[in-house]
Amino acid sequence: GLVVEERRAIANGFNKYFTSIASKLNECDDGIPMLPIPSYTDYFKNKVESSIFLDTCSSEEINEIILEFSSNKASDIPVKALKCIANNTSPILEKFFNEFLSSGIFPDILKTGIVSPVFKKGNQQIFDNYRPISTLPIFSKIFEKLLYKRIYSFLISKNILYEKQF
Repeated sequence: GLVVEERRAIANGFNKYFTSIASKLNECDDGIPMLPIPSYTDYFKNKVESSIFLDTCSSEEINEIILEFSSNKASDIPVKALKCIANNTSPILEKFFNEFLSSGIFPDILKTGIVSPVFKKGNQQIFDNYRPISTLPIFSKIFEKLLYKRIYSFLISKNILYEKQF
């Protein structure tokens, strides 16, 4: 085959390959029957009449979350650097995150990850020998942890979680 050396063509090739993986899996006829997917409501134990309220967050809570991150994890901003400035950034993040919580909007900018090809083994010129790794924004991870704590607390308080969950 043709060896491509132009960076944009290589990036487009990885993009085309990575975005086609799921559809190829769906087309696969390996003789295993596809079972119908149950509805999410099949797993509800109790009907809940009340709605969830997402409490505001504090800079202290944000600071704790930042300090819990592993300094070795990949991120758009080095975790080690964020930990060093956590006391200064947490009050600013508090204002943003509380606005997101009150508006009910998870901003698009926090949903954007960077996908990088990571070589597995074999011939480095074959796309199949790479796997995609997505690096998400660190502020997205912080906000997700804030949301998780609130949603999980609500589910526990209302005895909603399916007994085989987790």
